[in-house]
Amino acid sequence: MTTTASELTTKGSAAKAAARQLGRTSTVVKNQALAAIADALTANADEILRANEQDVAGAREAGLTDAVIDRVTVTEER
Repeated sequence: MTTTASELTTKGSAAKAAARQLGRTSTVVKNQALAAIADALTANADEILRANEQDVAGAREAGLTDAVIDRVTVTEER
């Protein structure tokens, strides 16, 4: 998959707009969102770890460096 300059510009603009909106959001709401994200990560940890194993295997097959593979590797400890 290749990303074009236009796609990056669009994504950058969307991120800027989201950052402005997030800046206006209350701390309580942001903390609730973070707690919900943490709960979802915990509930789906096994699935996330399995998917990451597949990603790491693909990265190795693609010949990515050990440093890059280390950066994308997710474990229980990480």
